[in-house]
Amino acid sequence: MEHRSLSKKQRLTYGIYQLLDDFLGRKRVYKMLGKRREKFHSNLFKTIKAKGEGRVIPIERRKFINAEEFRSGYLVKGKPVVLEGVAKDWACVKEWSLDYLKEQCGNDDIVLYAQRNDKHLKREEYEILKLSDIIDNIYAGGKRYYRHYPFLHKHPELCKDFDMEMLHSLRSKYKWADSLEAYIGGKDTPTHMHNEALGVLFTQVHGEKKWTLYPPEYSMVLDPEPAKNVYRTPYVKPGTLMFNPHEPDYEVYPECNYLDRYETTLRPGDILWTPPYYWHEVVNTCNSIGVAYKWFSLSLNFTIAPFYTFLDVMARHPPIWKSLKLFKQDFNQIILSDRGKLKAYLKDKTEKEKQQNAKPAMAYSRGVERR
Repeated sequence: MEHRSLSKKQRLTYGIYQLLDDFLGRKRVYKMLGKRREKFHSNLFKTIKAKGEGRVIPIERRKFINAEEFRSGYLVKGKPVVLEGVAKDWACVKEWSLDYLKEQCGNDDIVLYAQRNDKHLKREEYEILKLSDIIDNIYAGGKRYYRHYPFLHKHPELCKDFDMEMLHSLRSKYKWADSLEAYIGGKDTPTHMHNEALGVLFTQVHGEKKWTLYPPEYSMVLDPEPAKNVYRTPYVKPGTLMFNPHEPDYEVYPECNYLDRYETTLRPGDILWTPPYYWHEVVNTCNSIGVAYKWFSLSLNFTIAPFYTFLDVMARHPPIWKSLKLFKQDFNQIILSDRGKLKAYLKDKTEKEKQQNAKPAMAYSRGVERR
């Protein structure tokens, strides 16, 4: 069952608005074309409402697939699929747990930023913590959720617990950058609605995770702000929270009630293919560890969403090459850059590292004095 698509004329019209948003700024465009744009969105709402309430489409599940079949049937078509149990014999699925990560990586300094709907931090704030602090918070029933943990950059020795050869065989032939990122959170912790210009093979390592996906063409309904990097979030109406498909408020966002969506729950050993520019919201249904293998491929992106790929390549603040550099180091830095907090974070991080490095030397000098 395929999703119900919107017309080419509607997509073209909205594309013009998005192009103007990116190059002139949304506020300026609304001053120039606000009434026409409001009429467009009103007619768009009538169109999707006439099609009836949105349907839930289960994501296809495959227990075995070879690389050639995956590429032709799902990769280049931009079609999500779950590779069911394909990773069940990988060491990460058999051996990893929250305690294991605490033992192996608990002393790592990590940065935790607030999502729009988070309550423990204001949106402009961030925390520099130890990974062990996150895991302790999970065990205590807290809601801290660490996303985008850059394993490939910080702990390349842990990559042996994945079949990297298989993951590489499924990705695009040509890629500009790639990363292996972990997501570590407790029950009911979410990653809110967004899309990104990256192909993602997401391996569920421990626990379970529920996914909801919307096709890229529904961007005209979700109406994201102009992108500053490879990551977009939907428009948030003033005085409200971001739309959440797992707890939908259709009084505030009635248009979302008429969008078809894909849903699936990942269990340990499952791998989900999420094509570039698919909108998705994710929630952990229990304590969970998942690892995403991500890459940026210009050719794949142009195949799936040529217009948004053009906008991303033409981005200036920062340019695409800088976003990809941050992506390879730590995707969290992209989010902080978007919020104007990257310089402050890097300064705080450097100061904290200096303090940590100074402690052993101080302890040693005090020991000499005592003798």
